[in-house]
Amino acid sequence: MTKTKNRIVYIVSVFSAIGGFLIGYYAGVISGVLIMQNFRNTTLETSSKNSTGIFEENILEHRTGVITGILLIGSFFGAIIGGEASDRFSRKYSISAFSFLLTISSVLQAVSWTYIFLVIVRFFAGKSVYN
Repeated sequence: MTKTKNRIVYIVSVFSAIGGFLIGYYAGVISGVLIMQNFRNTTLETSSKNSTGIFEENILEHRTGVITGILLIGSFFGAIIGGEASDRFSRKYSISAFSFLLTISSVLQAVSWTYIFLVIVRFFAGKSVYN
């Protein structure tokens, strides 16, 4: 009996570790996209044009910070509502719903065409990552 309980603890621990790795990977993978010149020109374009480019670069750096951080803000809210969703709709249905939301938001991140749309989609991706 205790061997079975220990086995379950080990299995749960392995899946928790994999989940923690994937969350960090998902949050960090955006850094490779943010340095792509084509992405910066299309999605992070700014309307402020001046001769020095200092103001323009500050806006770009602010936007890249928001894109990176909004995932973690969404994760905060996802962690708050995850327990209530599991209690109300059962764990199986809430995990299925959040997995579907993550899939849809991942596809929408890949095809996002504006900065605001990308920020909104990454927020919802963050909400579904931690559930």
